[in-house]
Amino acid sequence: MNALAAPLCHPSRCRESATTKGHLTMSSLTARSSLWTSARSKRAAPAFALPASAATIQLAAKLVRLHNQVSALAYEEMHPAYELDVSNSLSLDDCQALNALAAIATDLTTELYEAAGTEAFFYEYQPISDIRTRQVKGYEALLRWTHRGHTVLPASFIPIADETGSLILIQQCLLDSVAALQQTLPKDTSIAINWSPSQLSHPRAVSAFIDRVHDLQLDSTRLVVEITEHTLTINPDAAYSNIRRLKEQGFQIALDDFGRGYCGLSYLRHLPVDCIKLDRSLIQDMGTSPRASLIATAIIDFAHMLGTTVVAEGVETECQLSSLRHAGCDFAQGYLIGRPSRLVSSTS
Repeated sequence: MNALAAPLCHPSRCRESATTKGHLTMSSLTARSSLWTSARSKRAAPAFALPASAATIQLAAKLVRLHNQVSALAYEEMHPAYELDVSNSLSLDDCQALNALAAIATDLTTELYEAAGTEAFFYEYQPISDIRTRQVKGYEALLRWTHRGHTVLPASFIPIADETGSLILIQQCLLDSVAALQQTLPKDTSIAINWSPSQLSHPRAVSAFIDRVHDLQLDSTRLVVEITEHTLTINPDAAYSNIRRLKEQGFQIALDDFGRGYCGLSYLRHLPVDCIKLDRSLIQDMGTSPRASLIATAIIDFAHMLGTTVVAEGVETECQLSSLRHAGCDFAQGYLIGRPSRLVSSTS
């Protein structure tokens, strides 16, 4: 039996260590929770047939979150300076759910690794246009997975792919398709690739990416690495160091989902960012809400003062596009500009 197939915590142990409130203390979970960590990079034969794709992947993603919760609580117990609130520990039901999800995650992890490098994973490209001329100046590569006959969107599988490390392998393999596309595009057209927390905080992942780009003779100056504000909060020191490495190699850096609710403007002062992408939550009310327009305009003006270009995400109406043009925004992305597609015309 592989490590993940074994229960993360046995029900009898749970009952023995449960508090009078009916919650688990972390001492009964710490050792077992390490099983997930030790098995993250292991491949094993599927133990049983997976249920419907979407449900399976959502459950496995929940396992990742549960594991992270276990790890965080275990850290608090090992450090007496932190007070462990027993009411926040996992309940018996949570523990049983964790065991069931572990088996699902084992099989899913195997499928993710086996699908890497095959046609099961592919990019769809969404155009980014000049907001004044509407001429396409770039594309964002959006990862998709065909799993058991269904196309799975990234929000459903990326959490566990990132946790297990398979996401790094998947994107390395897909750089071939990016290289083929780049050769067909005009010289002033870029391709943006999203990076996850594990990629940005892992020095070997960054080195492997740079080496792969060089091997494929990709023009790094026409590649954009998109990171989120949240990604920067996971491991700030490693993130800042790796961003500078990427910049030294000529890559452009875009700060994605800007304005969603993290530190925001402070990143623009310290990071060598070429572009910020305004989150769709800031765009959806533009044209109908003067307050929303004022906020977006202020961010755009601030970015321009720092020499940073601005892309508006989630543009779906002509009213939004007109308001963004009036606010001085540089580029637009959204269904109004074009939907993601596997086929890209070099004359778009």
